Amino acid sequence: LDNNFVPIIVCENFKDLYNRNRFVSGNGNPETITGFSSAYCKWSLSGSHLMIVLAGTQAINNSIPAGTIMATYTLPDWIVSKIIPIQDNVIEFKSTLVVSPNFSAESITVHFDKTSNGVRIVSNDAFPSTYGGGFRLYFDLEINMEN
Repeated sequence: LDNNFVPIIVCENFKDLYNRNRFVSGNGNPETITGFSSAYCKWSLSGSHLMIVLAGTQAINNSIPAGTIMATYTLPDWIVSKIIPIQDNVIEFKSTLVVSPNFSAESITVHFDKTSNGVRIVSNDAFPSTYGGGFRLYFDLEINMEN
């Protein structure tokens, strides 16, 4: 054997104690919102980390109102049961930047909620309406997959 050989281990087929895959992924469902275009809307479970991502753009002179559901993600029941909200159904609040084509930016806040069959991203603030811009929202939750 070559001493520089590093074996590659494929982890995609690892199972938990209940024979469920520890590495799974799926598409989210971006909402139809005037002036909003989703470029990426996915979820994945990698071991014990649940990653939720929504990236998109907002048209110029078009605001996304506070309280707008931006995307929903349907997850397997056994993953949903592991998600613990901090209050009511809210899992987390997060600020991000909406960045215009000339690289000016404005901060907005969203919240991430647990639903009966998954999670959703909701705008906490209105998105700025003065310019079109891109944004990327991501949530990385560590969940207990041992029981």
